[in-house]
Amino acid sequence: MKRVRISQQEIVFAVFAALFLTFSVFLSGFLSADNMLTLLQNVAVLGILGLAMAIVVIGRGIDLSLIAALAVPGGLVLQMVQNGHSLPASLLAAGLLSIAIGLVNGWLIAYAEVPPLFATLATGLFVAGLGQAALFQLDVVQWSEGMAGFERLGQGSILGIPTSIVMFAIACVVVFILLRKTRWGAYIHAIGDNPFASRVTGIPSRPIIVLQYVLAALIGCFAGLVLAASVNSMPTRIFNSTLIYDVILVVVIGD
Repeated sequence: MKRVRISQQEIVFAVFAALFLTFSVFLSGFLSADNMLTLLQNVAVLGILGLAMAIVVIGRGIDLSLIAALAVPGGLVLQMVQNGHSLPASLLAAGLLSIAIGLVNGWLIAYAEVPPLFATLATGLFVAGLGQAALFQLDVVQWSEGMAGFERLGQGSILGIPTSIVMFAIACVVVFILLRKTRWGAYIHAIGDNPFASRVTGIPSRPIIVLQYVLAALIGCFAGLVLAASVNSMPTRIFNSTLIYDVILVVVIGD
């Protein structure tokens, strides 16, 4: 008798389908459009972070600094606007900080050959400490008048769909195109499949690894901006939460 193999993806889909069917039967209003949109809106930030982590995990790495990359650049935007800087300048500073986080992670892993677990943990702790010691005056950075209109990124809607869901969908499309339709994406998959073989065949493994972590940090910053726009503040202590475990769980289960 031929043995039937069930993949992890099939198991996850079966569990999801069973739970969805159960909730649909026993919970009144579960299938309503408003409830579906609310559920998606609540996981939009987590989904964006999952995309960032997926880029790294596919390349056989991990990024434990991702929550710091969400909180500190996102909080920096709000803090700089509070201090009188323009929103574009604040966004530029946050983007540069995110790139710096990714470059440090990538250099430590690709060139110094520090294991990703330790490198990103150290970077995350350093960035979080830097934010608390030098950048933020309070644990929660509040919204200010200079951010007027920016809250639409997390609270607005496009054709009746919450903007945060639209941002998540756009991020999904961009990451999909990067990983499936570009040479860089093929390189990332090759490095993840066999780092030694990819290096022997001439793939620029070290720069690609650096690129992975820069992209992850930038996407983390984007998730932070969506979160800040959703709640009109940035809880900078979020890096002390268990959010990173949720992100890892999403990526591992969905792999």
